[in-house]
Amino acid sequence: MAVSTSAQAQSPRAERTVRLQIRPNTTLRVQGTPALTLPAPGQPAETPDGAATYALTTNTGAPKEIRASLDEALPLGLSLEVKVGAPESRGRGATSDGWKALRPSAERVVHDIQKSSDSGVPITYRAVATAQAAPEDYRVTVTYTITGSN
Repeated sequence: MAVSTSAQAQSPRAERTVRLQIRPNTTLRVQGTPALTLPAPGQPAETPDGAATYALTTNTGAPKEIRASLDEALPLGLSLEVKVGAPESRGRGATSDGWKALRPSAERVVHDIQKSSDSGVPITYRAVATAQAAPEDYRVTVTYTITGSN
C-alpha cells in the first residue's frame, strides 16, 4: 500500500491592507504673559521679542485667518495694538495684517493660512495712553480665533 503525502508550501510573506484615515485638524495655542509699562502719556510701549508667541497646526488646504478681540472695551485714553506674525505655510504663504487696534469686535490679524505646522510665531503688543487714562493696573484678555477666510 502506497501512502502519498503532499505538504502545502507556506509562503514566507503575508500581506494585509491597512486603512488610514486622517481627519481635518486645526489647533491654535497662544503662549506667554506679556506685560507693558507705559512710561508717560503719549509715549508708546511695546513688548520685547519672544514675550508672546503662538503655535498653529492645520492640515486642511482651505484658506484660514486668525482674528483677535478683547474681552471688554479699554478705558478712555488707553489703546492696545497687536501685530501677529504669519506662520510659514506650505504652498502659498500666509500674510500678517500688521498692526491692528484691539477692541471687543474681532479684527483680522493674519490671513491666507494654508497647511501649516509652526510654533514660536511672534505676537507683539503695543500700548499708548493719553493723560485721560487713570494711572492704575489694567488687565485685558485677548482672544485669538482661527476661522475660514471671508
